[in-house]
Amino acid sequence: MRGSRTPMIGFAGAVRLDGAPLPAGIAQRWKSGLAGPGPTVIVAGESVVFACQSWPGASLGQGPITLPDNSLLIADVRLDDRAGLAMALGMAPQDDAALAAGAWQRWGEEAIEHLIGDVALAHWDGASRTLTLARDALGVRALLYFDAGDTIFFASAFETLLALAELPRDLDDLELAFMITGGARDRERTIYRAIRRVPPGGTMTFRPGARQSRCWWSLDGIAPVRLKHDADYVEAGRALLDQAVASRLPASGKVAAMLSGGFDSGGVAATAARQLGERGLLAYTRVAGIDHPYGGMDDRAHAASVAALYPDMDWKVIDAAPDAAGVPPEWEAVARGHVQLASFNFGWFDPVHAAAEAAGAEVLLVGNAGNNAFSYSGQIRFADLAAAGKWGQAFTLARQLARHEKMPLRTALRNYLFPALEPHWLRHWRLARRQGGASPWLEHALVSPDFLAAVGFEEHARRAGTDLPYMPRGTGRTLRYQLMMRQNARDSDDYFRRRRSFAKLDPYQDRRLVEFTLGMPEEQFIKDGVRRSFARRVLGDRLPAPLLAENRRGRQSPEWYRIASLQRDRLAAALDALGRSPLATRVLDVPRMRALFDTWPVDAEAARREEQSYGSALYRAILLGDFLRQWEARGD
Repeated sequence: MRGSRTPMIGFAGAVRLDGAPLPAGIAQRWKSGLAGPGPTVIVAGESVVFACQSWPGASLGQGPITLPDNSLLIADVRLDDRAGLAMALGMAPQDDAALAAGAWQRWGEEAIEHLIGDVALAHWDGASRTLTLARDALGVRALLYFDAGDTIFFASAFETLLALAELPRDLDDLELAFMITGGARDRERTIYRAIRRVPPGGTMTFRPGARQSRCWWSLDGIAPVRLKHDADYVEAGRALLDQAVASRLPASGKVAAMLSGGFDSGGVAATAARQLGERGLLAYTRVAGIDHPYGGMDDRAHAASVAALYPDMDWKVIDAAPDAAGVPPEWEAVARGHVQLASFNFGWFDPVHAAAEAAGAEVLLVGNAGNNAFSYSGQIRFADLAAAGKWGQAFTLARQLARHEKMPLRTALRNYLFPALEPHWLRHWRLARRQGGASPWLEHALVSPDFLAAVGFEEHARRAGTDLPYMPRGTGRTLRYQLMMRQNARDSDDYFRRRRSFAKLDPYQDRRLVEFTLGMPEEQFIKDGVRRSFARRVLGDRLPAPLLAENRRGRQSPEWYRIASLQRDRLAAALDALGRSPLATRVLDVPRMRALFDTWPVDAEAARREEQSYGSALYRAILLGDFLRQWEARGD
């Protein structure tokens, strides 16, 4: 086991590719932009400034590293295979930043391929006037840049880059359209025209007069995994999950874990409890704090059955009732320079974070990334079989699923097989018809139809393979990969990371586990009509059988109507204010928003029938509108 929290919590830099001096005051602006709990360390030369911030008291990796050739490296890195990398380099195991430096000296730009873990790095070679920026395979660590021609600015967070007076604040209309509709977005574009992301699994190289982007990790490069027996996949999956969890456990200090009644967090918590033994694990189960009329599984019973298997697990149920105190984190968009569109479940786990912090946890383990890899349901298998013309196999699978889940065959055919057989053009026509011939996206987003038309959204969505809401094209494997690579949440991770005293880590983001599950045959995920079959079989040695037999899903923030009602005054004020913003009214369908607000459901039971409109679409639109209004008011 190894340390799990990197000493660094953010970094930034600027270089002049032509060797000329940087503008005065860059170092001070980086210091301001990196504001946080720890010290800021700066290395500066005439044409280069590298800066980073560390946790208070951190003794390792506190600053940029000067390599033997006098080049500079700055790396925010948490390695999953420290011992293996040290052995490959012939180095003694040491802190992750030093190993990253050794990897760069050995492999240069290709070092990123050998750094298995969460990584964002920048390297400056003053002799060749070359800047290289790189990110880990899944883009767990954010890395943004502004290309100003002779000068390149980069940082791990929007708020840091936006401390620069030189940076244009113009917004990208097309990105705003994709953001509000929830369509698949470009991995490099951001809502600011001038700010780009280094793509996940990619590098960006800058030289005088030259730019080069390289994708070093992609779906095409993942080798197929073909084992002889079904049991071999289970054995390999268990070993990889054990390895992924162990890589994220600190050598000392308290460890906490989310523990819902589902497979993902349950698998992580159980695995951690087995590995920690008498050292103990703090486990938190979040449940609703008030009564509500909504269906869904109560996580408490299944979580209790997991905790009963592990005597050293200190299990706590958190049922904090929602209140109106404070400003929800999703409203801090202007402070962090990026709007996080959310439903009312965004702050559902805040009481867990507070409890983990109060308990002094160094690490909080979560299982958020399991759905697209480890615990993938396999449902897209129907579309894969239909596309291949294997109608008989598709029908047999539907019959097996109906038998396993005790549903009528006609229900299984209607829910799973028929949607896979429906021609894409017919589905588009049918959904558009529900909107009176308008864009199908309007059913899920309170966006102005004129704005979508002005940016040519339908054509861009078609090219991106997402011309229908939440129905992207592709095979199960390609769709899972696309979902894993989405950057929406990553854009805000650095902002929240520097405001927590613990590291929030997800073993299902382990590159080795992800590559294995993307390389496996799709039928392993829905064997014999059992959805999530792979996860059920792998976790059979550590979770209770009743939990593993569960087909229902839990529910985050079922008391969303109570939260919405407590925030109603804030929502009303925000809606009135954005209605006076030319920019917000150009992007959003404000009349529809007002009509919804004027017909607010009288109680939670009535709200249940309109959850998509009130619990998601309206709130997301108000959050975006509030950000646009404030951005416009600042004169950016």
